[in-house]
Amino acid sequence: MSFSRIYKKVPNLSEVKVVLKDLLNIGENKVTIDLIQSTVCKFFKISKNEMLSSRRSRYLVRPRQIAIYLTKILTSKSLPEIGREFSNRDHTTIIHSVKTIEQLKEKDPEMTDNINNLKNQILYNKENEI
Repeated sequence: MSFSRIYKKVPNLSEVKVVLKDLLNIGENKVTIDLIQSTVCKFFKISKNEMLSSRRSRYLVRPRQIAIYLTKILTSKSLPEIGREFSNRDHTTIIHSVKTIEQLKEKDPEMTDNINNLKNQILYNKENEI
């Protein structure tokens, strides 16, 4: 109920699992930034070095922003900690990435599907669970 009030929407299955993970004892496998980065790189078929580079090509920026977004929502790391793990990016860059992905998710159902797919892979090591 809190999730629905805060985000003004009904949570999907992967969001429910994240919210209830302590009660359900799911996610015993700790989510790490390295796991998130590796999963996103594999999904978008780019290398980790490319994603962490300072290059701003669109094919690198979106995966990087998605990895930052997933790190923010799936871990308890602070913005500066996340920035350090993404090649010492500033915390304002982390905020911008999270906001950008949140906005894209509202407009683009494919983006939402990709993010849910990645979340499931990261949390449960399952490829296509919805």
